[in-house]
Order: sequence, then structure tokens, then C-alpha cells
Amino acid sequence: MLLHFFCCILAVLDLTWVLFKLVGSSWEFLLPYFLVSAGIVWLFSKSSLQKRFNKRSIFFVSLFFVFLLIRLSVQWALEMFPLEDPEEVVLTINMPVDGFATLFVHHYLLHVLVPVVVSCLLVMPWLCLLKLKRGLFFEFSFIVLMIVLSVCDFVLKIPFAEYRRVYEDWNNKGEYTQSDFFEKNYVPVDSSSMKAVVDSTKNLVLIMMESMENWPDSMIPEMEKLAADNIHFTSFESEFSGGVEIAGSTCTITSSVSKLTGVPYVASKFTGDTIFPRAKSIYDLLKDYGYRNVFLQGSDAKFANFDRFLRAHSVDEIYDINKLKNFVDMSSEYREGREYAPGITDGTLYKVAKNVLDTLAQNGKFTMTLATIETHYPYGFYDNRCLEKPLDSSHEENYKAVLKCASREVYEFVTWIQNRKFGANTQIVIVGDHLFRGKILVNRPNRRWIDIFINAGSRDSLNNVRNFSSVDMAPTIIEGLGFELVKHRMGFGASLFSSESTLIEKYPDQNNLNYQIKQIVYSPEYYMLMQSRNKF
Repeated sequence: MLLHFFCCILAVLDLTWVLFKLVGSSWEFLLPYFLVSAGIVWLFSKSSLQKRFNKRSIFFVSLFFVFLLIRLSVQWALEMFPLEDPEEVVLTINMPVDGFATLFVHHYLLHVLVPVVVSCLLVMPWLCLLKLKRGLFFEFSFIVLMIVLSVCDFVLKIPFAEYRRVYEDWNNKGEYTQSDFFEKNYVPVDSSSMKAVVDSTKNLVLIMMESMENWPDSMIPEMEKLAADNIHFTSFESEFSGGVEIAGSTCTITSSVSKLTGVPYVASKFTGDTIFPRAKSIYDLLKDYGYRNVFLQGSDAKFANFDRFLRAHSVDEIYDINKLKNFVDMSSEYREGREYAPGITDGTLYKVAKNVLDTLAQNGKFTMTLATIETHYPYGFYDNRCLEKPLDSSHEENYKAVLKCASREVYEFVTWIQNRKFGANTQIVIVGDHLFRGKILVNRPNRRWIDIFINAGSRDSLNNVRNFSSVDMAPTIIEGLGFELVKHRMGFGASLFSSESTLIEKYPDQNNLNYQIKQIVYSPEYYMLMQSRNKF
């Protein structure tokens, strides 16, 4: 009996450690848990194990394992994936997830399967004892409780009506209908739709920061300084704000495409080889003016077919994890933080970018786009080399440290560019790709993804208080370089350097605007944008 009690205590300690790694909680939570668990162990160690175990008991414990696994899997999925957004889910399912698949499997094993197995082993004698004492009533009540809780998780947290709508859209074989919204708001562009209005147009460094929004200034002080010292468009006067999320720009792939083309990517029903082959991106327009376009990101560019989009839209070179590992020592870059990361650290990416920029600047006009990854939900990927350290092991403090590190690193990178010879003729644009999709630190009003335009012209007489979205970034970037677009528009976007109204300013009811955007997938005009040029 003493040996059994000792083994159970070790099991409790092991589960306590697993929970500590899982939830990053404080000892104020774990100490009561350990004391209660130890008491339960002592109680069920009093009776004989032989009396508790039979085939029926094993079946009952197996049932407990299955329901517990389902419940925790649902919780894990809700935390890891934006299941409340069916469009994004369908889009992700139908595209490659290179670079993140191993991360998801690793995270699931550590955060779901291992805790469930350990928990079942720990409470198995206790469950069998209760079943022995209470019989069929306990068994029936327990099973009903587990079923009710599991069903509640699904019904209350997953919008089945929206999934049904997306499914119907996917299987809709009906005819397309003309869209008044598309006709009124879409402006096609090509290189003849723009002209240089300065003697020498600028180079472009575009930094698309993962999940970067208007966090409190204590978390991103350097970025707030950059916003205050340069051009920053905001929805609220005298506040650090930014752009609004609209339909077709709520995840990395959709928001990136929207910011680069001016067209919302609401295309879950389209599964072509690339994205918007018949729409123009900023790279297509600038290529015709002699720019060389380079794209860098520390993860796999195959994720969501983004590499195909870039190649189809005049990006000359793509440096992602697959290409970068041939240039830098990758052995220590995969595990710089507590958890497995999908690529090299942002700090390493900035170092590579500096080398590439020095080469690009010697060969004429260029654009360089960097996509960061460390601030990704649910908790970020903390780089142990960061100067900013978490105050404790909680997820909140870990993510705060990730944000502070990201703010400092991008500020240092911007400063480096400004001190280079080519910096005087280079526009630097920093944008958040979308709002943070995690569940921590989000109980704040007026959340916006950020925008900062550095060396983009004079702030005199510029109205920087605007309501705008991702589609407005493409024309704003182009005009910030020293070009002027016809009507100051590109796709569905309007240049914020002009007085042209944006979609959100035209349609202040955002719910109605999102509805109108989602409806354009039924229009032949939108369908044409998704079709390969070779088909026509």
C-alpha cells in the first residue's frame, strides 16, 4: 500500500508539472491542485486495486479517456485556430500548411494528448472506486455530463450557421450575377494608370508584422515613437490606432493579398493555381517602372500558396526558410524559444535583410518586403536571445516579452536603413497583417492593425485621421513612393494621401460592408480576377 501511495504521489507531481508547462500558471493555482490531488490519492489508496478493475471498469475508463480527449481537443482547436471564421478555416484546409504542420502536431501532443493520458492514469483508480460504490447511477450520470459538456463546447463556440453558409457557397453551381458593389467600387489598374510626380521615385521596404496591432505603449514603445515621428493614419485623433479588419482580410494570406492588390480575398470557393492572376499587385506596377522585387520571410512561403501568388505577381526573388537555410546556420534557429517555431527568428531575418539590401541598393530601384512571424498567436514564439525577458512563465508575460522584442528589433532595423546611403530615398512602411487571433491580452477597445509610413512625404496639411482597411494600403504605398494613380484608386482601395473616400468611409455600417464584400464571390467580375490569364 505504501508503494502504491508513493507511485500515485509521483503521478500527481508529474501531472502538476505537465499542467505548469501547459497553462503557464502560477503556483497559487497549482498548490491547491496538488493538495487536493494528494488527498484523493490517499483516499483511493485505502482500498484494494483488485476489487476495482474488471472489463466493465476498463470500458468505463476508456469512455472517460475518449470524452476527455474530445473536450480538450475542442478547447485546443478553439485556441489554436480561428474556428469562429469559417472562411479562413476553409481557405486553410484547401491550401498547403508547410512549416506549420509539424508545429501543430508537436503542440497537440504536448498540450492535449500527454495531459489526457497522464490524467486518466492518475484518476483511473478513483473513478473505478466511485463506480464500484455508486454503480450504474454514477456511470450513467458521468457519461451524460461528459456528453453535455462536449456538445456545449461545439454549439456555443463554433458558428455552425456560418459553416453551413460557406459550405453552400462552396457547392453553389448556380449562375453568377452582376454585382453593383463591384461595379461601383472596383478600379482596375496597370502601369499606364500611374505616373511619377517626382524626379526620382523612392525605393520601398515593406515590413508586414504578424498580428501587430495598437498594443499598449508599454508593450511596443519604439513603434509608437516611429508612429509619432512619421506619418501614421489613425481612426482616432491623437491616438495610436490603424486600420480596420473587413471581410477578405482577416488572416495572414487574405490580409497580405488585400494589402498588396487592393482586392479583398474572399475566395474560399476558388482553388486555382494562384491568387488573383488577373489583378495587379504593387509589384506588377513597379516592375514596369524598373523596380526589382524581393520578398523575405523566416517561415515557409508555400503556406497557403503564398509563394505562387508572389511569383505570379512579379516578385523576382523569394527568400523563405527553404532558401535561407542555404545561407545561414539553421541548426540553432529552430529552437530559440520555449516551443518549436515554424522558421528562423525575426532577429535573424533582419540580419539577412541587411545583407540583401546592401546588394539591392547597388543595382537600381528596388522593393523589399519582410514578413515576420514571432508575434503569431496563440502565445508568440519567444527568442531567448531577446533582451526583453518575461516577468514570469505565464502566456501573457511571454507574449508581452515577444511584443517588446519585436518593437525594439524593427526600430533598430529602421534606424539602420535610415543610416545607409540608400535610406534617404527609401520609403519604409510598417503594417500589421491583421489583428491578433489569440485569446490573451485582447480585452481592449478600438483594436486596429497598425500602419507607419516613414520617409513618405510631408505631413503638412495631410489629414491622417481616416477610416480605412487593408485594401487601402496598396494605393497608399504606391503614391507614397512618388507616383500618382488615376482617381487615386487601386482595386477597391483609395490612397490615404488623397481625399478619396475609402470603402469604410463610404459604407460606415461595417456589417453591411462585410456582407457586400462576401457577395462579390457570386459576381462574374470577381470570378474573372481569379482565372488564369492563359484561359482568355
